[in-house]
Amino acid sequence: MANEMTGSLREQLSRRIEKAHELLERCRNLDKAVEGISKLERKIVAELKFLQSLVCDSGSLRSAQVKSTNLAFLEAVLLSAEQEKDVIAVFKPFCFLGFDLEELIVVVDVIADGGYCWIKVTARNASALHLTWQGEGDFGEKDILHQIKMLQNASNQHPWNFIPPQVMLFCYNGVTESLAKALSNCGINIKGTILADPGKELLSSDDCETFAQDRPHYKHNCVNLDITTMIALVSSLTNGGCGYFFKDTF
Repeated sequence: MANEMTGSLREQLSRRIEKAHELLERCRNLDKAVEGISKLERKIVAELKFLQSLVCDSGSLRSAQVKSTNLAFLEAVLLSAEQEKDVIAVFKPFCFLGFDLEELIVVVDVIADGGYCWIKVTARNASALHLTWQGEGDFGEKDILHQIKMLQNASNQHPWNFIPPQVMLFCYNGVTESLAKALSNCGINIKGTILADPGKELLSSDDCETFAQDRPHYKHNCVNLDITTMIALVSSLTNGGCGYFFKDTF
């Protein structure tokens, strides 16, 4: 029985090593101009080295070791970077003031739409996300809604072309219906399959795979004027020229 379990673990380990090689190849095919791509590559290489070290120590191989890698998360980040439009950065840190005015740092997994969209990536299964949100996670563990609100706070303090980036959540392994509604009520776009809450049936069969395409186009009714234009405008308004009509058509 022990030999069968060890053989099964070795097969899992072999598959994960193959997956790590695949992710590394895909990462190296991404646009090198994207900020943070080298950081993503280093993380994948680190996971690969860890898995390869387990091969050399297969005599004491344990299931927890094989399952403890971050490959699923890194694959989700890589997939998001491949699928989203106008990706400019991955794993980019931002400083911001928290709700108690404490200086904090948040890392944005993927920045897309030329800077107008911040994407939070999670590879946790939908049930685990749901239970943590319901307060049934490990002690001190912050639920995804709390993390998203921190990201929203940071985005408001780092506007892109005077507009706070839209925050989106990519749930690689799906999200429960109730949690999806709670996130949507906070103004969060969600990408990922909607699943039934634990112990309940799904009310609808819709998923959120197309939410990324439904993100709003960023238009603003304000105009940003340079100093020369501002002086001309103020001079015109204060000297009675605002109602002047030109005779010629330009």
